[in-house]
Amino acid sequence: MAVTRLSYMSIHALDLTASEKHYTDVVGLRVTGRRSGQVYLQAHESQDHHCIILNASDRAGLDHAGFKVSDVNDLMEAEVAARDWGLATRRVASGDIPGQGGGLMITLPSGHVFNLFYHSEKVGYSYGMKDPDIILDHIDGISPVTHLDHALLAGNDCDKSVKFFF
Repeated sequence: MAVTRLSYMSIHALDLTASEKHYTDVVGLRVTGRRSGQVYLQAHESQDHHCIILNASDRAGLDHAGFKVSDVNDLMEAEVAARDWGLATRRVASGDIPGQGGGLMITLPSGHVFNLFYHSEKVGYSYGMKDPDIILDHIDGISPVTHLDHALLAGNDCDKSVKFFF
């Protein structure tokens, strides 16, 4: 199984409107889609449909993290490995998550849920196919996040979770 990169984080938002405003006006992401109780956001230099999913919720925190794999066969390999480890898995049908093909949700010993998937829709850059401005005029917050490339996850039994991937 070859995970190629962290693609997105799906997070619970106590106030969806305020969270959307924060991620667009302060962080510099743009909205690429909406569904009931969800907002999909894309980073400045990403072509993927989203890097953040905001989910209306009565609690804050991580819903799941999405990781792209290098080959569609990696999903079957991961499913077999997860079952061998006694981890809960659930298949995700193509289109269940907008902008993505089918995937595999795995609940790790730490309690974190990872969605492994192969295909993501390319919606293009927010500025088109030209050299971007160094500083975006329409962002009043921090210098915009260009892409999602890492995250810090804390939890119980993280060592066992890490061993699953290595």
